[in-house]
Amino acid sequence: MAEKLTDEAIEHGSNSEPLKGAERAEAIKKLHAEMIPIEARQANLAEERRQLRHTFKAATGIALADFDAERRVCMIEDDDERKGKMADRLAVYEALRPGEQSELFAE
Repeated sequence: MAEKLTDEAIEHGSNSEPLKGAERAEAIKKLHAEMIPIEARQANLAEERRQLRHTFKAATGIALADFDAERRVCMIEDDDERKGKMADRLAVYEALRPGEQSELFAE
């Protein structure tokens, strides 16, 4: 598991002298080794997510883009912001729905 940064490691930023030689090679190897299990977990989670989304779409027929858009709005914590986003989306829908003359485009 990755180690928490120490104060010394945090201070070793872009303004300090970079590692060289064997120390640099060791840091590269260490990061590579630590990234392997993280990337494996990410790949497993991505596959699990893909399967869940595929199952959902097959079961509901709802486009994933539509689900994602609404989910993002629903996850907004601030009530006023969420209501504002919903009102904006409704205004766009009403303006662009087929068979309706939009006031946005009226001359």
